[in-house]
Amino acid sequence: MKIKINGKDHGIHWGMPALGDMCEALDISIETCIELIVGGGEHTPFKRAKASAVAILCAMNHYARLNRLEAPDVTIYEVENYCDITPSEEFNKIREDFSNSMINGRLVSEVLGLTPAPIQAQVKKKSQSTKKS
Repeated sequence: MKIKINGKDHGIHWGMPALGDMCEALDISIETCIELIVGGGEHTPFKRAKASAVAILCAMNHYARLNRLEAPDVTIYEVENYCDITPSEEFNKIREDFSNSMINGRLVSEVLGLTPAPIQAQVKKKSQSTKKS
């Protein structure tokens, strides 16, 4: 999946490396990381919003590493702004991409007990974020 920040397309790729980077950046456990992304726990809306921006930036960095590209020239503030101004329909596509991505050979939606995205989760074997363009 690609998202546009500052007029430039940036690929995102989920998976354990991106989640690990998020945990490190926020100094949190993987359990707290998952709570912040998919719900659960007693976290403020602001903390969840911040976590979403960090998760997206980590997924952008992971995409770049996988594809041997330079790290994206994007700050966390620019990603937070992207999150603030992005319409909910577009933000839902990012959530679907996360839900339909793979961890240890299984869909994230299966691993985390999420409701899979309609039809795509049943048909897709790989996240679109793995496709290089």
